[in-house]
Amino acid sequence: MPLTLRLNDGSFMRRSDVHTILHYLEGLRCVEVLGFSNIGKSAFLQLLAEPDVWTLELGEAGSKFMPVYVDCNRMLDLNDQGFYELVLRCLQESYPELAALPELTAAYNTLIAPGSEFHVPLSFNRGLTAALESTKRKLILLFDEFDEPFSVIDGRVFINLRALQDRHNTQLAYVTATVRPLTQLRLENHCSEFCELFSLRSWHLAPLVHDDVVRQIRRYMEAFEVKFNSADIDFIFEWAGGHPRMLDGVCRIFGDALTNAPPEQDME
Repeated sequence: MPLTLRLNDGSFMRRSDVHTILHYLEGLRCVEVLGFSNIGKSAFLQLLAEPDVWTLELGEAGSKFMPVYVDCNRMLDLNDQGFYELVLRCLQESYPELAALPELTAAYNTLIAPGSEFHVPLSFNRGLTAALESTKRKLILLFDEFDEPFSVIDGRVFINLRALQDRHNTQLAYVTATVRPLTQLRLENHCSEFCELFSLRSWHLAPLVHDDVVRQIRRYMEAFEVKFNSADIDFIFEWAGGHPRMLDGVCRIFGDALTNAPPEQDME
C-alpha cells in the first residue's frame, strides 16, 4: 500500500519533520532530505508540495509560498535538456496561473525544440524567470529522486541552478531528496558550488514514530478489512519498526496469517 502522509481529517504524519523543513524554507534556505531506500522520501516531498500544509504549519505566511514537486523519474532523457524540460513542465502542471503564462509557454516550446544547444539553458532560465516575475510568492522546487540526475547530468546544470538561486535569493529555494549527501554523490565540475546551498541543512528522514506507525496500521486495517488488536499492533511495530515498506509487508503477512488461521476447536 503506497505511503500517504495525509490523514482523513486533513492533518498529516511526520509533523516534526514538516515543522523543521518548512521553517528552514520560510527563510529560503535550501535543504537536502536524506534517507535510506523506501523510508518515505517521495511521500514526504509530495506532502511538502501541498500548499495547505504550508498554511497549516506557518499560518498566513504559508500562503506566500509556491511549492512545486519535481519527480526526476519523469525525465524524458537523462541529460540537461531532459532535466530543464521536466522542471518547466512541473511548473505548468502545478499552478493554472503559470500554465497560462505566455512567456513560460514560449520558453518551454523553445526548450523542447531548440535552434541550438545554447537555447536549452537560455530557455530554461527565461521560463523560470518568467514564473518568478509573474508572482509575489516564493517558489520552492522540490527535487525528488535526485540521486541519478545529480550524479550524471552535465555539471553546468547545477552551477546554473546555483546562479539562479543567487540571483533570486529572495524568491527561490530548493529541496533535494537523495539517499546519500550531495557532497558524497558529486563535487567535481562546479557541483560543489551547488552543494554549498545546502551547507549545514541536511535533514535525515528517520523511520516513522510510534503514533504514525499506529495510524498507518489502522489505515491498512481499513483498506484491507482486517482486524488487529492492540497486542497485534505492538507485535507489528516490534518487527517492522517505523520503516513504511517493512510495515506494509509485516501487516500483509500477519493479516494473511490471521485470515487463513484454522478455526479454534472446542476441547471435549
